[in-house]
Amino acid sequence: FFVFYLSFVFPVMKYPFYREDISYGLYIYHFPVIQIIVQLGFFHQQPFEALFWSLFIITFLAICSWKLIEKPVLYNGGRIRKTIG
Repeated sequence: FFVFYLSFVFPVMKYPFYREDISYGLYIYHFPVIQIIVQLGFFHQQPFEALFWSLFIITFLAICSWKLIEKPVLYNGGRIRKTIG
């Protein structure tokens, strides 16, 4: 109910990447990154620092994925452009 209420009370808010669609990258990269950080034991030693670094790494990978892979393929009709030569 609270989320439903907030969606009608607040106007549409634009987040920092409103022109970029990094949601799929966040979805794809969150599980492997979190599992690697858990396996390395960082969440047991320093949970808040591990949370910060996992969010940073996941967001970085999602932005790189959008800029280097997803956006060029989507806006080039599904064809990958030649960048060399």
